[in-house]
Formats: sequence, C-alpha cells, structure tokens
Amino acid sequence: MPIRRAVTDRAVDTHIKNLRRKLAALGDPIQSVYGVGYRFEWP
Repeated sequence: MPIRRAVTDRAVDTHIKNLRRKLAALGDPIQSVYGVGYRFEWP
C-alpha cells in the first residue's frame, strides 16, 4: 500500500521561497505573475 501524504497549496509557495533564497546572488529571477503563477527570468 502506498504512503499517502497531505499536500497543501502552500507547498509551491514554500519551494519558491527556498529557490529565491538560493538564487539571491542573481537578484530576483523568480517573479510572481498575478492570476497565473510564477515566471523565471535568467539575468
């Protein structure tokens, strides 16, 4: 039987936060797009 995990809608936000922290030296390449999601712009 597979293990079931509760995944919330905040999981994506947590991953984005961690990516922003790791990519801070590049500025802020991850931008929020209202009503769509996120956009990554390579500097």
